[in-house]
Order: sequence, then C-alpha cells, then structure tokens
Amino acid sequence: MDAKTNSTILEVKEPNALYTTDVIAITAYGIQANSLNDPNGIFRKSGKKIFNFTWLRSMEFKAFFFIPIMVKIFRFKVFSKEASSFLRETIKHVMEERIKRGNVRNDLIDILIKFKQEAEEELREGKKPFILEKDALAAQAAIFFSAGFETSSATMSFAMFEMAHNPDVQRRLREELCEAYKNNDGKITYELIMGLKYMDNVVKEVLRRYPPLPFLDRACTPSANKEGYSLKNFGIDFTIPHNMPVYIPSQALHMDPKVSLSTTLSYF
Repeated sequence: MDAKTNSTILEVKEPNALYTTDVIAITAYGIQANSLNDPNGIFRKSGKKIFNFTWLRSMEFKAFFFIPIMVKIFRFKVFSKEASSFLRETIKHVMEERIKRGNVRNDLIDILIKFKQEAEEELREGKKPFILEKDALAAQAAIFFSAGFETSSATMSFAMFEMAHNPDVQRRLREELCEAYKNNDGKITYELIMGLKYMDNVVKEVLRRYPPLPFLDRACTPSANKEGYSLKNFGIDFTIPHNMPVYIPSQALHMDPKVSLSTTLSYF
C-alpha cells in the first residue's frame, strides 16, 4: 500500500509470465505446465533462466546481433546447457508419447512429427531429408517457447499499465468485452476474440509504444540477382549487397510523429 496515494501497487508481470508459460507449454509441447498453480515448476524455472541476464549473457546476445563472428569463435549459445537439455529431452519425450498413443491435436507437436516422418521417408528413399539433425526439431519448439511467453506476458503487462493510467480506455474495453460475452451466450471462442475491434486497437497501440524488440535485424541473402537487392522500386537509388546486415529501428519508427501519429489516431 502506498501511503501517499492510498493505492495498492500490484506486480502483474510475474502472473502474466506464469499464464503465458502455461499457454506456450500446452501449445508447443502439448503438456500441462501448471505454472499458475506451481510458480516454481520446471517450465517457469527454465523460462527464467533463458532471460536471466548477467554481464556475460549480455555480451553473448550483443554478439548474436552485431558481431556474429564472435559467436563461432567463442561458441556462444542462446540457451544454457541445462535449459537446452531440458527442452531437448522434453520435446523428445512428448513426441515419442504422441506417436505411441496416436493422438492428434493439430498443434506444433503434430507438425514436428510430420516433419520427422517426412525426413525419415526421404532418407529411406535415398534422398537428402529436410531435417536430419535430431536437435533441429527441438530447436523449433525451443524458439517457440523462448520467443512466445516473454513477449506476450510483457505486452499484457504494459496493456494493464496503460489501462490503469487511462481509465476511460479501460472502461470502454470492459464494456466491449461484457457485451461480446453476453451476446455469445457466455462462451469465449476464437471468433469472439477476433471480433473485439477495440481490444485489437488497444493491443496495437501498446505494441507501438512498447515493441517487444527495439529493432529487427535481417541480412540480404544471395539470389538470382548477382548485384544484391535493389530498392529502385521504392524510389531509392541503392542496392543492398549480398550478406549485408540490415537493422530496422522499430522502436524509433514507432515513436516518430511523422510515421506513427496518423496510425495512432486511426486506432482510436
């Protein structure tokens, strides 16, 4: 309780992270993590370790984005050995159980199983399979896990923060939710969520103000055009050479009045 403002300070980041961890666990791995009931569960612990930054981890991530040659020299890893082992063994166990039982959930696990079966079939036919390394499948689920729960929980937390500072927005959003819930006989469905126009606007504005990544990094990959990628079609007399890194400052663009003002007004 804050004595000066007579208000209670609530930390929402951790509950949101527990919730999104459960969502990612059931979506990517097909298992119940129960992080909300057990905050110290293995899935939540592994998620924390991925984003537990020390000065060394900070240097490693800087190398991933800006000095990739150092990644090969010093063999930097995105995941720690412990986290990698957990994710690898988990995805292996879940896939084996899914194949054994023959369950079909139409989720990420089923997609990875399909890739694995196609690769094995190509190998039997003497073709080069699309996926050969056993870690390739685990890597897909690991990326889904690491990139999913943290970005989603952060967006949810910032949305709550902004609604606390803008009660009119919170009130209008609540009215939309209550009306949609009532009109749908009290059932929460995918179609109901997709029809919430004002909520969509709120989320977009939150992502504009607090983008999960401050910049996007890409590289010009070799193509049939030996000179690289030409920007003449965009009115720019410049050709991006092959393998040239390109950094897009998304946060700066979002905060630039010349770019973002008209978009922000259209949301509300």
